Formats: sequence, structure tokens, C-alpha cells
Amino acid sequence: MEFKNVNKTHERIDGMEKVTGKAIYGSDVRMLNMLYAKGVYSEYAHAKILSIDKSKALALEGVADVVVAKDLPGSKTIGEVVSDQYVLADDKVRMYGDVVAVVAAETPEIAAEAVKLVKVEYEPLPALHDPRTAINNPTVVTDLFPTNVYCDYVASNGDIEKGFAESDLIFEQDYETSWQEHVYTEPEVVIGIPSIHDGAVTVYGCLQNLYMARESVCQCLNIPMSRVTIRQTVIGGSFGGKQESTVSIAVRAALLAVRTKRPIKYLLTREESVRETFKRHPFYMHMKIGVTKDGMLRAISGDFISDAGAYVNKAKGIMGKAITLGAGPYNSPSAYFYGRAVMTNNIHTGSYQGFGNPQGIFARECAMTEVAEKLGLSPYEFRRRNIMKTGDVNGTGQKMDWCRIGALDVLDAAAKEIDFENKYWKYSRENKGSVRRGVGISCSLRGNSVGTVIQDNGRVYIEVEEDGSVLVSIGLAEIGQGLLTTMKIMTAEALGCDINRITINDPDTSRAPLTGAALASRGTYLGGHAINDAAAKIHAIVSEALCEKYEIAPEEIHYYDDKVTFGETEMPFDKAVKLCYDSGRTAASVGNYKTPPLTWDGKTGHGDAFYMFTFSCAMVEVEVDMDTGKTEVLKSVAAHDVGRAINPQMAKGQIVGGLVGAQGWALTEDLGCKDGVIRNLNYDNYIIPTTMDVREVVPIIVENPDPRGPYGARSLGEPAFDPCGAAYVNAVNHAMGNGKHIRSLPANLEAVFFCEEEKQ
Repeated sequence: MEFKNVNKTHERIDGMEKVTGKAIYGSDVRMLNMLYAKGVYSEYAHAKILSIDKSKALALEGVADVVVAKDLPGSKTIGEVVSDQYVLADDKVRMYGDVVAVVAAETPEIAAEAVKLVKVEYEPLPALHDPRTAINNPTVVTDLFPTNVYCDYVASNGDIEKGFAESDLIFEQDYETSWQEHVYTEPEVVIGIPSIHDGAVTVYGCLQNLYMARESVCQCLNIPMSRVTIRQTVIGGSFGGKQESTVSIAVRAALLAVRTKRPIKYLLTREESVRETFKRHPFYMHMKIGVTKDGMLRAISGDFISDAGAYVNKAKGIMGKAITLGAGPYNSPSAYFYGRAVMTNNIHTGSYQGFGNPQGIFARECAMTEVAEKLGLSPYEFRRRNIMKTGDVNGTGQKMDWCRIGALDVLDAAAKEIDFENKYWKYSRENKGSVRRGVGISCSLRGNSVGTVIQDNGRVYIEVEEDGSVLVSIGLAEIGQGLLTTMKIMTAEALGCDINRITINDPDTSRAPLTGAALASRGTYLGGHAINDAAAKIHAIVSEALCEKYEIAPEEIHYYDDKVTFGETEMPFDKAVKLCYDSGRTAASVGNYKTPPLTWDGKTGHGDAFYMFTFSCAMVEVEVDMDTGKTEVLKSVAAHDVGRAINPQMAKGQIVGGLVGAQGWALTEDLGCKDGVIRNLNYDNYIIPTTMDVREVVPIIVENPDPRGPYGARSLGEPAFDPCGAAYVNAVNHAMGNGKHIRSLPANLEAVFFCEEEKQ
């Protein structure tokens, strides 16, 4: 059957408002009698709080309230996995980004002045800043984890010792990645609005996880869920960053709104945003790879440690992604990966596009390239000999046999576009002067949705109105990725109606059923299946009315191209819906989807870690000035097997965004974090790529439809970033030549300039 809406380019439903400046962001919201909130930050990375004196702040004219931890009537902590993050620091501070008090005042200026008047007395404590030495350290970040190890994770397949014994060459090396700021255009902002019903509250804001925000406000303020409404304003970017961080701000704003009975706006400055909110996890990784002399993998293993920072956040899931996907898209007879997430007094870390996979990919793909060099093979040829094909088994023992595996397809497509083989050998021969060129490569596979032992759920509510127009309520957040447009396309396809009939509500917990956050590349997958379920139920309701009137069987009825047909009869979609309502029925339903159970053994790390996967490959060409250390990116290419692209143009935009975001992570971005203090709190020193730094960027869509995805679609949001960082660094290393290898991020001009030739 030909698709009417899917796999075709559609205009984004929010595109015109955003490019014309008409979109309403949280900072644009103004309300009568509004107060403005501002936080008091910790002066230490780790210290006991002896006292907080807010009397002078309260005495300042224009200050309405000052709240501290003891003012929270319920829980003092939040956390989707472990409730350990303090909304307001209570007994002690655990990082420089902790907030110990919040002021509410008539103007932002008065609030800023009042913050200076809140006096906090501390007793400094020893602080931990290296996760490797924090393990079993007598200094403890939180009593919940007395060894400072929050969790460990394992993934395995085959006999790893046998694999290394059968290897002719065994390669071992250490790699490191650092923090990364999310760099969204809009800093965090929420607005708390008290209800006319005593104690009830509504929170608007740039919230990526509406349901966690609702649950946290309820628990911290002791309010039932039915009396808390969370509504998303237009979000100016997130990349995973507006989850827990905005939730703690939402709780503070709600608390002040309920106490003052006035609207509260809580808007962070850029410096406050960088100081307080979580970052991408730094990883310390040891890789070991065994190969035969003809370049065939026999064993691959990794030992990873991540810096979780002061709070757990999603450290276990992030390490889980890095470990379960550690062996990559390669056919290795044996694999073993082990990882630990460790607490420190550094800035806390959490969700970021890729969710742990880019860090593991960086180590593995840099190591794969170094192994290729030692074998005298091109990095492309070495990967091609070992790339996973349909029917092969991945690094956790999962057989990849339910559809065509596109790992080889994306590898070849990217190599052809950048002319990898010719350029690799050409530059290897010619790189002798001060200005040199190099090409880099990186491959990845990505598990869609949460994976392992967690069965994920998607829900949507669809109501077809009496005139045939359609209202869709879904709680998955639009964070710039085009998700709501994708939901609109899939709804029109599922219902068989004209796409212009569809209206997508802004995410709102009072309208949309619980469906979790837009994370883990789960939006299209779960949302699409839930929409199909709701559409099927609505079709059954309408068909029942048609069967009653025309005395036909349900299987005779078809919905397509805004028409309903049965036998020789063809009627407009809206007429069929009107008939349904006239019969006393309601064309509305909740759609549900639950991911199938997986056969996963958490103790051995063996089994099916994910229900479906995305396969990706990135290749990059750079020019490096050895005299200055400056790297110029000449061309970047990424190919992704997306199954079937719901909206091809938006898919290409995701791919371009992933390449450019990873360029910054790999080559320039550095928070300058030392002893828990972030030195680069704004974009004057935290260097991100600009349009002047981005040359030719080529997105490639490969389509091998996956029957497990809605309309054959695989996820793309996080895979777009996953392989790219390693490709940039591999290109820089190739350009430098002479045995020089940068193995920690960023590979900036200082790293290039001071990189020393290795002893052979």
C-alpha cells in the first residue's frame, strides 16, 4: 500500500512561528502581579550548611519571600531513578551548582540584590573531583552510596579469554572524554501559577519531562497529581538538558507560587544555567582489542568509569547504553564490557543526546582505527571486514535477524560520498609539511528506546471531532527535533484522513495521558505505535456505526486518502465521522503501546538488550596546521539507516545537527572545570562551532524498513550524534601522522600543538 503522508516531506507545524519570532517561549510570558525568583548558590563544592540567615533579604523592600529546604512541606529531594537530588540544599552542599535558597521579589533587579543579602555559614569538607580515586574513598558524597560507586553494568558474549588467546595482535589503550554543555539557545525558565483552588498549581516552562515535573511538584509540596498541571511552553533547544534541571526549578517556582499566591517567573541567566544544570558525563575508558593477522576481530572489551557528579540523575541508564552497545556494529566472536558510575563533587551529569553511547563509541572507534594502522589496513577496509550483517550476533549475544541490517550500507554510502579510500592513502603519503589533511571514520549502532529490563510505554489521546477535525494530545515534548510534526504525519496516515485535519496540542499533563519524556530516541517509535493503536480503536468505533446503518461487515471498510470506502460506496472522512456521532458514539480513544519483553540477564550482561536498532556511520575530512594546532573541517558526512524516514527533510536536518554538535564536542568545547568550579560560564570562552567553522555537511538517508518500528521507521534523534565525535578526532590523528594520537577530548588547537610523537 502506498503511503499518503509517511515518507514525504511536510512543513514543520512550528516552523513559521519560530523563524518569524512569533513563538511564545517561557521568557515571553508576562502575568499581572508576577514575582521574579533567583537562587543563592553554594560557595563550596562540598560543605556542611551550619546556618542560613535570610532576615536581611526579607527586610529589603520589594522582597516577597525567601525559601530554604525546610520550607518544602514534602520531600526535599527529586530524581526519576533515585530521589537524591536536593531541590534546595539541606544538610550540606555537594557541588558548586547547588542552590541553598531562593528569593522572590517584585523585579529581577531586586531579586538579584536580595540574593547577596542571604548569609550562609558553611563548614568546608574534603571534596572529590576524580571518579577513579573516589571509589572507596573515605570521603563520601552521599550516604546512599558509601563506596561512592552508584552502579555497575556488564555486557558480554562468547569466551573473551579464548578470543584474546586466538588473537595474533592485542591492542590496549586508554581514552577520555570530558563534560559537554548542552548549548541550547534558551536558558531554563518556568512560571509557577497558583490556582483559585487552594494549594493547586500550574507550572509553565521549557520542561522536557512533564510527568517527572508533575510527580516532583506533588511529592515536594504534598499535593495530589489531580491538582498539579504542567504545560510546556515552546522550548528553545534541549538535547536532553531540560529534564531534571528544569524539574528542580519547577518545584521551587511552584513552592513560591503557593506560598505567595502570586505568579512566579524563575529565569536563569546563561551563567546560572551553565553553573547549575547537568552536563554530558565524562568517561575514562580502557579498550582492549584482539585481531588475527588478516584483520578479523576475535575479541573486544572495555572497562569504563563515568563521573556521575554530585547526583545520580540517569547515570545507570547512561552507563548501560555505553556498555550494552560497547562492541558496536561489528561481528566479534567475543565481547566483554564493564562499567561503573561514580559519585564526585563535580557538576552533576545527566541526559545528553547520545545518552552514553558517544563516549563508548569514541573509545572503541579510535581504538579500531589504531588497530587498523598497526595492521597496515585502511580504517575503512578494517571495518568492512568486520561489519555486522544480517544474521550476525552483537556484543550481548542478540541475533540480528528480523530484517536487513544496514551497517554495511551506511559504511559504504559514507565512504563513497567522501572518497575515503583514495583520500586516506593519498594523505598518508603526502602529509609531510606544516599543513596536512586527514580523513576519519566512525561506525555505530543504537538501541531504540530504553532497553534491557525496562518495558517502555507510549500513550496518546486522539479525539476526532464531529466535523472530522482531529485533536491529538501527547505528552512527548517538542524540543526542536520536529517530534510533533512527526506525530501529525503518523496520525494522518493511521486515520486515513487529510493531514490538514490534524491539530497537535501543546504537551499538557491535564490533556495527555502519562507517556514519559522525549528521550532515549523513543518518540517516533513509541508515539507512532500508540497513535496506530488509537487510530485502530477509532476506526472500530466509526465502522460499528457504518455497519449498523449499511448492514456491512467491518472488514469491508477502508480508510484512506480522506475517504471511507466499502463496496461501491465512497464517502468523505468527515461524513463518516458525523454519522458516527449521530449514532450516539464518540470517535475518540486512548492509544497504548508497550515494548515487548526482552530476554536480558543483568548479572551476565547477556541477551537481547534492545528490541530494534539504528545503524550509522560518520566520516570527516580535515586540514590541520601543525604550526598553530588549528583544525579546519573541510567536509563531514553521516549516513544513517533510519528504516523508513517519516519526514525525509526533517531527518536530514537531524543528521546535520548531529554532525555539527559533535564537531564542537570533539574539537573545541571545554568547560574549564577544575576542582568542581566551571571557569567557562558563557560562550565567549566555551567555544562552539559557528557558521564560519562549518563547511560542507552531507546527510545521507539509507532506508531498510524495520517491521518492528511504526511504518518501518527506526529512531534517529540520538543516533544523529552518536558516531560523529570519534570521526573528527580520527581525522585529526590521521592528518598529524607520525604516530601522534589525541585520545582525550577536546582535540583542540592546544591538544594538536602539544601532541607528542609516540615511541614505537
